[in-house]
Amino acid sequence: MTAGRILPVLRGLTAAIVLSALTVTAQAALAAEGSALGPAAFKPLPVGTKVKYDDRNLTVKTSEGFRTVYRVWVGGKKAWLGTHALFGEYATDLYVYHDGGDAIAYEIDDANKSRLEALWPLETGKETRFQMIEEAAFAEDRQTWTISLKVVKTDVIKIKKVRYATFLIEERARSSGGMSFVRKKWYHPPSGLVLKSTKTWTGKNQFGDSYKKISYFEMDEEENYLLNEVDFPEGTTTHALTGTEVESDVDKALLAEVSSLKKEVEAVRSGIAGGGVSAALEGVGNVDFGRYHALIIGIDKYKHLPKLETAVRDAKAVADVLKNEYGFKVTLLIDPDRVTIIDALDEMRETLGGKDNLLIYYAGHGWLDEDADRGYWLPVNAKSNRRARWVSNATISDTLKTLQAKHVMVVADSCYSGTLTRAAKIGIRSGDYLKRMSEKWTRVALVSGGLEPVADKGSSGYSPFAKAFLDVLRGNDAIMDGTEMFSKMRRPVMVSADQTPEYSDVRNAGHDGGDFLFVKRK
Repeated sequence: MTAGRILPVLRGLTAAIVLSALTVTAQAALAAEGSALGPAAFKPLPVGTKVKYDDRNLTVKTSEGFRTVYRVWVGGKKAWLGTHALFGEYATDLYVYHDGGDAIAYEIDDANKSRLEALWPLETGKETRFQMIEEAAFAEDRQTWTISLKVVKTDVIKIKKVRYATFLIEERARSSGGMSFVRKKWYHPPSGLVLKSTKTWTGKNQFGDSYKKISYFEMDEEENYLLNEVDFPEGTTTHALTGTEVESDVDKALLAEVSSLKKEVEAVRSGIAGGGVSAALEGVGNVDFGRYHALIIGIDKYKHLPKLETAVRDAKAVADVLKNEYGFKVTLLIDPDRVTIIDALDEMRETLGGKDNLLIYYAGHGWLDEDADRGYWLPVNAKSNRRARWVSNATISDTLKTLQAKHVMVVADSCYSGTLTRAAKIGIRSGDYLKRMSEKWTRVALVSGGLEPVADKGSSGYSPFAKAFLDVLRGNDAIMDGTEMFSKMRRPVMVSADQTPEYSDVRNAGHDGGDFLFVKRK
């Protein structure tokens, strides 16, 4: 078998960001890479091909012209799925249910199959429209779906250190009963596979209620998925999961930034060697740094999402260092649900006052709602596309705004954890500087990456971000502010993982120019 493995388990959290010049450069380079795609003819998958996504496994059982039939396994349940020209999905007894539990099936007639075939070969701007019949147990529930398909653009999906040039196909569907959805698929021509798919239901039923199709074999999850692995039959030469791993302009830009950061860090070290830390300690004897508290959240054992390996280990290690070396009063939440997290935040809001400092550390999955431009933390019982169990970044910002604690820092180790960036000046911290920072209102965030995946596990047994955070905390022997923490962490994380940490004030949370101070007690 010829295997192509893409995706380790990753973490996720999101927030809206203002892109830096480096990110703009990266986007331009990736766009140029994707634009190299020429027209893509339909490429039927060989019988026996095994495709593994993050939430389902498929095996190709029939491949005849534009017609492909898959055996689908999800959560130990089996179903059969047919596709025509890849983007026309149909089935009989697919075990797809409405909220009421009535079995339905999908049919595409010959005329509409021809319309689907007309989309090929794929080229940017090409589009087609077809209809599909949804049969139900009761005649009055029978619906006709009108579906438009458009090749929107070429796009590059970057997963770990491999980039895949794809066509982005947008599907807009509306039924005769008023239901509707928008689905996006990223098609990779060399492999003949959809690498990624997202789907958002937008319609309402005749009673005005939001409508979502619930698939039995999907365990009540929405149809969002990402390719994890594909095994083509031995001897296959027509299909390959190929990407770009060579150094590009994007990589060169990142290396240039790493070099620049290295010079800045060395300048700080030189200053410290010349008495910077001692100078920082002078004149701070009369500064009341206040009481220190930490809310530490680590989630590994997700019930409906891929489990993580190091989030809980990272959280426990951070809690131990903050408690034993910095004198923090620690609240540690292991695998909490949404209610537990919100209750803990409310407890901090009710009990902390103006002389308190609070650090909130989150390690776990997250999600970016691109349409709403909003990020979410995903508690242990979170489900894909079921926001009732998520914690939005708006909730976090609102909580920070209402907290009476003067200094609050959020540390988020997760995918897509970008936030508003600002320049971080690195210099020697004088006693007067520390005194001014201790007096100003502070709402800042230190995150493990921008709008990008970040690694769950490194060679140390911790995530690369958590290891750097712990190393800097343990290496501090006096007083350190968040900006200096960031400057010491950023390069090690960038070198050891394909991610770029960021440090910023939190949007709309009442920041007033201060900074979080770490005061070593032992």
